[in-house]
Amino acid sequence: MMGKVTILLLLCLGAGLYFPRSREIILDYAQPLLDPILGWQSNQELARFAEDLDIAQESRGTLPDGRGEFDPWMNKRYRREPSRFDGWGSRYTFRIQGDSFFVSSPGQDGVPQTPDDLIEGRALTARARRR
Repeated sequence: MMGKVTILLLLCLGAGLYFPRSREIILDYAQPLLDPILGWQSNQELARFAEDLDIAQESRGTLPDGRGEFDPWMNKRYRREPSRFDGWGSRYTFRIQGDSFFVSSPGQDGVPQTPDDLIEGRALTARARRR
């Protein structure tokens, strides 16, 4: 019986987090409990995006060139809007720096380039570097 109640509560919480209005209210009250989960979820998505970008650069030799191309790439590849935002509601970002590319989330505070940012980086292939 206790297992069924727990599952029901988790399903209700998941449904509440899916909708933006209720998500905001739930996050205010449950923030300390949810931050590790949201961080884990965002890290998983960053790893998936980096892997997909890695595949794109290997197969086509190109990567999006900054925000102007990254947002359309995300919109085309991940049609569900929640996939384009981290667990805290901020858009994921992309940059090429040196011989690497990085996909990142501004993290819990929503402010880029602070210690809580989540970042996934990969090396550029030789084809992508020549672009």
